[in-house]
Amino acid sequence: MHHISEIQRSTLALTSQSDSQSLARVLIELLTHSGWVSHAVLLEVHRHTEGGLTAPPPVLRLFDVELGIAHREVSDPRGVLECLDGGAPCAVRASGTMPARIAIPIAGQLMPRRVLVLEGLSADPMVRMQALHLAELFGNQLALIEARERDQLTGLLNRQAFNQCYLQLASAAAGELGDQLWLALLDIDHFKQVNDTYGHLLGDEVLLRFARIMERSFRFNDRLFRFGGEEFLVLMRADALGASVALERFRAAVEGYEFPCVGRLTVSVGYASAAGVTLPPDLVDIADQALYSAKHEGRNRVVQAASQDVVQPAHAAGGVELF
Repeated sequence: MHHISEIQRSTLALTSQSDSQSLARVLIELLTHSGWVSHAVLLEVHRHTEGGLTAPPPVLRLFDVELGIAHREVSDPRGVLECLDGGAPCAVRASGTMPARIAIPIAGQLMPRRVLVLEGLSADPMVRMQALHLAELFGNQLALIEARERDQLTGLLNRQAFNQCYLQLASAAAGELGDQLWLALLDIDHFKQVNDTYGHLLGDEVLLRFARIMERSFRFNDRLFRFGGEEFLVLMRADALGASVALERFRAAVEGYEFPCVGRLTVSVGYASAAGVTLPPDLVDIADQALYSAKHEGRNRVVQAASQDVVQPAHAAGGVELF
């Protein structure tokens, strides 16, 4: 009866979460405090990206339940890739100072893939069954939540997920990542002409491929959003030079890409740093002003916000086109 009541309580705790970050945190807390395991972590499987090209082998990162991102490379990969390749839990015996563990793939996820790793799991068959049940429940709930947090066309995070991601990356806990927090607003130049000339279906194909270029160009721990229409957003922690280089590299990647039927397109970028206690809407406005400058100066360029002391009023009607 102990295990039944425990799993009922755990099920209620997981199904009552409204966002993926809280869901992951609750899962780890439940497993850690249950006494079933000595250690529980979530891992993400990423691939190195360099020069816009994806290169194997996959890289395992520790998913931080405080930051909402994976940022530490995993030193002990035992059983993880095997469970991903087989699509089933993989048990690994203890070896020397390394404890026994079981790696459980979280089903139904797009990239990055997630794996739950449990060390010191009780040998009690009932406990093992309950742990597998929690992992399955977590995967199901994560799929439901990500359907709300992600854009249906591109799979990127959506506008609703922005505030929480911003607060995570701006938090004191994110200080261990170092560097500044930057927000970049990306807008496909003359996108309205694409829809008018080729139709909305091909326009959607452009948006989808644009999102894939973003995923190949930016790092695994940068947060990527479709903010609305042809406007996208990136949150990243980097120094000033790193942010500039990353955004310029992305601009060049878009310029050099041949979109099906449409051909070559360009992107304008405005970006700003989250100085002090800048609120998310204010930082978006500041980056938007830099984007406005990029459009006004001829498009296909990256512009950093000149000053972040004052957020100017919204652009007057009749200003430069933002498409």
